[in-house]
Amino acid sequence: MQGKTPKYSAVEPSNQKRETRRVRFALSRMASLASHMRSIISAGISTFALSLLFSCILLLQSGCALPRKGMVLLTSAPDTHFAPSLRPISSDWDHRVLKVNVKNADGKPTDPLLGGDATHRHSFGHQHTATSGPAIETAQPLGLQNQGAKGTHVHLIQSQTQSTTSTGDATTVPPSLELLAYILKRSHLHVHPGIIVAFTGLTIPEGWSLCDGTNGTPKMDGLYVVLRKDQRSNTPVGEDDPRHDATHSHTWSVAITDPNVGTNTGFFGGMPGPQSGFSASSLSHLHTATEPLPWQGMTDPDQTPPRPPTIAIRFMMAGPTAKNMPTGALLPYTGDSAPLGWSLWEKWNGVNVASQFLAGASTSNLPGTTYGTPTHTHFVTMTHHILLAQSQDTGTPVANANGPAMAIAAHTHQAETTGSSGTGDKVETGPATSIPPFVSLFFIRKN
Repeated sequence: MQGKTPKYSAVEPSNQKRETRRVRFALSRMASLASHMRSIISAGISTFALSLLFSCILLLQSGCALPRKGMVLLTSAPDTHFAPSLRPISSDWDHRVLKVNVKNADGKPTDPLLGGDATHRHSFGHQHTATSGPAIETAQPLGLQNQGAKGTHVHLIQSQTQSTTSTGDATTVPPSLELLAYILKRSHLHVHPGIIVAFTGLTIPEGWSLCDGTNGTPKMDGLYVVLRKDQRSNTPVGEDDPRHDATHSHTWSVAITDPNVGTNTGFFGGMPGPQSGFSASSLSHLHTATEPLPWQGMTDPDQTPPRPPTIAIRFMMAGPTAKNMPTGALLPYTGDSAPLGWSLWEKWNGVNVASQFLAGASTSNLPGTTYGTPTHTHFVTMTHHILLAQSQDTGTPVANANGPAMAIAAHTHQAETTGSSGTGDKVETGPATSIPPFVSLFFIRKN
């Protein structure tokens, strides 16, 4: 559901006055500069004059809050004041998570502009080995009276094929807040209310508010930034702890009776019971095993939910009284070199920020904390219920193959796969990506 977003007036009175003062000041500086230039040029020092003019133009530009086209502005509400000087982001950027790009040793971007996956799944091929329960005697062969062997035997069971060898899909997008994104087409002398920037400083400057859900700001604790072209939701998107459907079943093979656990069940025919010199040997027999119903369930909840490589940072929003862009402010940037008064952001407190996703700082991840991995796995705790069908073996001669037949009692077994804790067999999935769909941009930091 689309949340309602506040609208700002085209030009607020306080901003109008501040803008007028800045324009008049800039014009007076340029008029003074022109006067000096005429004097210098008349003296024949034209080369020096041109150099000085260029330097002064750069100085004027450095006084702008937003000094160059190519800056990417983030906001939670449509901006009617900047609209003529903004262009929307590309449709290819829409619904993608913001990521930091830096230049490598060759001066080229480290990461591609676009990448990542909206969903992912894990390989899940595995095997189980189990021991059946003891025989369940269901019938005594007709005419045979005396039991000649114990009924406490068990069988070893092992899974063979698997109905599916991968989990179901789950989202790769971590908990994120959608923000409208625009690309600046020209310089601006002032900051307009509603602009949201990342901030590397220690103290939130005057006129700005921390994005903590107060003072009309969005709450961004622990949230990543998803760029939107034209519409956004106030409700966070993505999943905190994505889980996968892991429903599956197996076919099973059954080994012959385990002699270390007990002998087979059998009955003598026409004899009052075991006699001297008469040995009742174990009866080897086989069963077929089936899994009547597949195990149904999801991957286990994660103690540490999957996240992409991340650096925690504070976000702040400009209010009506915000002045120039403060030192430490960060803006995404589509240019190649930083404008005057700004620098490309490559490290923060000695930490390389290349290929990091930005997420709002929180009490568990303070500003500058790095966490997350490119891939992740899950565990699945499951219990398979297996039924061993009645054996079809007919009997075995005893007493050196000369005695009467020892028939196998009709019986079945049941089995379960259980782990050491008794709650189920735990299996780890194969790794899968933690990288969501992204736009990887350079960031510039205000000096």
